Amino acid sequence: MSSTPLDQNPENLLPALRDLKREVFSRPVTEAIKRSDAATREAFVAQRTELTESILRLETAQLSDIRKQLEAHGQSLEEGIAELTTSLKELEQAAQWAQGLGKVLSLVSKVIPVV
Repeated sequence: MSSTPLDQNPENLLPALRDLKREVFSRPVTEAIKRSDAATREAFVAQRTELTESILRLETAQLSDIRKQLEAHGQSLEEGIAELTTSLKELEQAAQWAQGLGKVLSLVSKVIPVV
């Protein structure tokens, strides 16, 4: 389980629920539930299903928040990507220029011996 209390950091809710889900789906818990009476098994399965659905709702909400943040920063992200693309093209051009210079210097060294 999560080591930080949820009231101190609400972001720990989803990881804590995922940990709980792993526990309730674990072999020891599953084996213990199999030995229970039918009413207990049905209640457990219903609660386990509700836990899984709650996790899915939180994950969906989290993805929605991420989407909203991406949209809010969309213009800046596009500008940053364009700047990075330009920088990479300039690096490629610089590399081609250096390669061309290397070829020229190689030819010059054939003509003019290095002393």
